Amino acid sequence: MSSPLRVAILTPNLTLGGAERWVLSLVRHFDPAQVVVTGVIVSGWGGIDTGMSREARLLTTLHSHNPGGRPEHARAYDPEGVQMHESLPAAIAYVCQTADVLLSWGDPSLGSVLPPGLPIPCVLTSHTTIDNDKQRPMHPQITHFAAVSQAAAAYFAGRAGSDGQPVTVIHNGAETWRLSPSRTRAEMRQQWGWSATDVVIGYVGRFCAEKNPGAAMRALSQLPAHFKAVHYGDPGHPSYTVTPALQAQAGACSGRAQLHVPVNQVGDVFHAVDVLMLASQREAASLTLLEAWLCGVPVVATPVGSVPELEAVHGQLTIPVGLAATAEELAAAVLLATGKVGQAIAHKTRTLAWSNFTAEQMAANWAAYLQTLVR
Repeated sequence: MSSPLRVAILTPNLTLGGAERWVLSLVRHFDPAQVVVTGVIVSGWGGIDTGMSREARLLTTLHSHNPGGRPEHARAYDPEGVQMHESLPAAIAYVCQTADVLLSWGDPSLGSVLPPGLPIPCVLTSHTTIDNDKQRPMHPQITHFAAVSQAAAAYFAGRAGSDGQPVTVIHNGAETWRLSPSRTRAEMRQQWGWSATDVVIGYVGRFCAEKNPGAAMRALSQLPAHFKAVHYGDPGHPSYTVTPALQAQAGACSGRAQLHVPVNQVGDVFHAVDVLMLASQREAASLTLLEAWLCGVPVVATPVGSVPELEAVHGQLTIPVGLAATAEELAAAVLLATGKVGQAIAHKTRTLAWSNFTAEQMAANWAAYLQTLVR
């Protein structure tokens, strides 16, 4: 029997976000007979969330460095239990000394922090569709390119050092253990102060402008009083958050809208709402979308990220709204999603997601791909 592949993982942050959850999902769900993670390196210029750090350290070792003064925009950084090194290249070299491949995500400058002459393949994974830094060439030490959707693969197009190189697309998968509810639907409704007959629109994600978290409350303005909206999300850094505006918007909804901090057991939320509002201005491959599908929740969504490419293969998977949808259009989509059409789509997407978009399936797909780089 051959030895398992040894993979080192490099991440700019370990904070609340889809790419960071992707890192933890892979570490947890790689089959140890196929892949062993030698460690996760977190840039000292990024952030480390206390909860995610604890979660990661139950699975592997965390490594970072003190850059000698973190930037003002950086998120909270909790070094407890993290093995510190004198520099980021030193941390990478330490974790990679027993690794067969380095898997990373971030930007083209990644190569500049790699130890010179790193003798293993280095994969850069795109988790974004932003392409406003095309002038930054890809570092030659980055040997392979991957993306979590075809939309995210466009990040590499036209960039010096990567243009024309193959990009492997491996779609995301959601962690099903986070979707098992620890509280019943009735208990969650009681916590919110709403009844079993109320129709609840859910939002799960960061409170930032690109996610358009206020769309659910805009829909409420055109819906009957028994429609409500609940938002669970990370307020984020003051430079990017729209939390104050959301709080004001919720305050104007006469008790029909609530804002809550994130919860790890997101199944509590998904099993208590009736529809998910995902009216983002941009996405790469939304984990929230997959979580809703796995829980059998219909989704109102804009045609961004992986949605168009998945619908091109599998047919209609969401109740669509435009990027500039009006309150009336959002409300009409909610009504459609909570009716027979939405329920039929939700049944279809639940089956599809359990067959294709779990973290276990994603980790197996990544293991198969990474093995091809080393054979």
